[in-house]
Amino acid sequence: MRFQVVQEAPDRLTVNIILEQDVSPGMVTAKLSTITEKIRLLMGAKCAIDYRFVDEIPLSSSGKHPYIVRKESANILAVTAIKLKV
Repeated sequence: MRFQVVQEAPDRLTVNIILEQDVSPGMVTAKLSTITEKIRLLMGAKCAIDYRFVDEIPLSSSGKHPYIVRKESANILAVTAIKLKV
């Protein structure tokens, strides 16, 4: 599973996810639960998390896969500490 965390605001994240072909719905649910738990430990229980299933995550201008993207007004410090094993 490839992912990208976008911090839209200090208390709101969007997680873009590219699913592997052979992933069962139960596995997806379990992984999203784990991701949510880890994010909330770092960002707080009130952090809104939106999940988007996408076909592609665009590469940065340097050709790299950006795992974390910060919108202008968001504070990214807490998000950088997340270790997502998915």
